[in-house]
Amino acid sequence: MQCVMIKIDTIGKIVTGEDAGCWLRIEDDARNTGGYLIHISRDPDFIDSHDCWVKDKSDLDRFFKECAWKVEW
Repeated sequence: MQCVMIKIDTIGKIVTGEDAGCWLRIEDDARNTGGYLIHISRDPDFIDSHDCWVKDKSDLDRFFKECAWKVEW
């Protein structure tokens, strides 16, 4: 299984998979929810964005795999 590099609090561009062409930023939300917020936007300023939430690092890894994302950080 290929290891996917996931950077926290870094803006990346999704180049393959679901949401290709969109921008991405992962936020460690441990202080509030204990998990991670995944912010996705069509523009790099995240003016119009949506987010998803996962409960831990293993769910974050699974989320990336299911979306088949390749991200240029």
